[in-house]
Amino acid sequence: MRRDRERMLDILEALDSLTQTLQGCTETNFFSNDVIYSASAYKLTIVGEAAAGISDQIKERHPQI
Repeated sequence: MRRDRERMLDILEALDSLTQTLQGCTETNFFSNDVIYSASAYKLTIVGEAAAGISDQIKERHPQI
């Protein structure tokens, strides 16, 4: 089972990758480029799944998660 630290690192890595992918990308380019759109959706899925798996202890101490 993955630990909270590993899950948080997954979140940070996915968000860093997403930031790099979308740098300089316009809204029109985002929605018309299936590769960028799909990659972004994948990275956001990683963020959501990792956040959902964080322990209740951490969520209680940091409700913004």
